[in-house]
Amino acid sequence: MGLALRPAAVLVVLVVAAGCNSAAPASASLYRGRPEKPSLQIGVAGQGQLLYLPLTLAAELGYFRAEGLEVKITDLKDGPQTVEALNDGTVDAVADLYEHALLSQVQHRQDEMIAVFDLAPGLVLLVNQKHGDAHTIQDIARLRIGVTAAGSPSEEMVKYLFKSAGLDPGGALLVPIGAGAPSMLALKNDQIQALATVEPVASMLEQSGDGRVLFDTRTLEGTRGVFGGTWPAGGLYLPGDFVQANPRTVGALTRALLRALRYLHQRTVSEVVAGLPQPVFYPDGNQELFTRVLSGSLGGYSLDGVMPEDGPGHVLGSLKAAYPGTDWSSVDLRRSFENAPIKAAAKL
Repeated sequence: MGLALRPAAVLVVLVVAAGCNSAAPASASLYRGRPEKPSLQIGVAGQGQLLYLPLTLAAELGYFRAEGLEVKITDLKDGPQTVEALNDGTVDAVADLYEHALLSQVQHRQDEMIAVFDLAPGLVLLVNQKHGDAHTIQDIARLRIGVTAAGSPSEEMVKYLFKSAGLDPGGALLVPIGAGAPSMLALKNDQIQALATVEPVASMLEQSGDGRVLFDTRTLEGTRGVFGGTWPAGGLYLPGDFVQANPRTVGALTRALLRALRYLHQRTVSEVVAGLPQPVFYPDGNQELFTRVLSGSLGGYSLDGVMPEDGPGHVLGSLKAAYPGTDWSSVDLRRSFENAPIKAAAKL
């Protein structure tokens, strides 16, 4: 499978490239002061996805403006479009999946994550009610398993679970079926017997009784159970040369995003929901469902925006399981993220 043709992922990351991961720590003063580039275009791989919620929250609460930034957010719907927009200069930064920072190295580009939004990817693997005796990945190994899209993190999780259980990931009977109502109906009607999906589909299937959870990465505990530790998902990333040339702009971005992450953990769910645009996050007007879904996912958001030590290795491990034919030898995990700006922001 060619990586350049890799379909959209369903989940989100702030990435910045190059050179800052040196042995000598950068001075916190490097990231303070008037931004070199006060007007920014930021693309997001599906603005309504919970993975990228901190970006919208920072904008809605005025945190970017407070740092001297005028930010325009453009919903680019999926990962491939955000990567393309960043590469051709249409946007300055993207909120997307951290794994794309690793994929960029395979494709001879250099991107680095500067703020991690989520430590849990929010993926859920459910089995339908006709297979009540299924409790392990071995139990569903011969069943048809729906995934949101070919090449998506949902497919990666299934293949990773297969590999971890000593099964052949290539033998999984995967059915790309989307993340909406058709996938729910297919599971209910036994067109597929299991489904790897995201919110709100997972909660709706649980509530209706049409799906029973086998593996759940909406929480840190569940994520550790699947991947063995954290699995950084969404965040903000930038080209490396931009980061090096604009440290004060990067500092302003990380301070605003850190405030948004802290807001998520310090306020009630109702307060958070009140600060979000309804057309973006629950266009059907079902605020009650959205509030319930967000409440169950809050524990997966990062407290400080820092890339955890164990995270990059777990993401790379899932990519290796999903794409065993890809040469990953060129990937340097240390160059896929930069913690210095967000750590400097935390000291203020």
